[in-house]
Amino acid sequence: MHKLLTLALVAKACSLAVVTGGRNEVVGHGIVVASPEAATRFEYFGFAGSGWQRHETLRVHFISPSGEKLVFRGGNCGSDIVVTGDNGEFSFAIRPVEDLVGGALGAWTAEFDTCRGTVSSAAFRVVAG
Repeated sequence: MHKLLTLALVAKACSLAVVTGGRNEVVGHGIVVASPEAATRFEYFGFAGSGWQRHETLRVHFISPSGEKLVFRGGNCGSDIVVTGDNGEFSFAIRPVEDLVGGALGAWTAEFDTCRGTVSSAAFRVVAG
């Protein structure tokens, strides 16, 4: 299931020529898509990015519904870093109850920052269930 979600996210990100639906904010290069847009804290949210430079290092943070900035620790070797592939794409999944300090209900934002100063974000919602 995790592989299927990852493949679906990469396909979705690759098919986007422009940012749509007001879900993603892009400053500079690269986009990120969160899927699904809403799920419970026990379900997985996937993130897929495309349009980044090859082998680019992205720092990942999550902004909680209360505005607290949480450092992502699920990247390479438990760090807050995700590195894009040869094609400038990446994908990963989180489970809020495990990866977001209990997964508080409400609107969250995932932020992806580069050393070049470019930023992309994707909004998602953790709902009761």
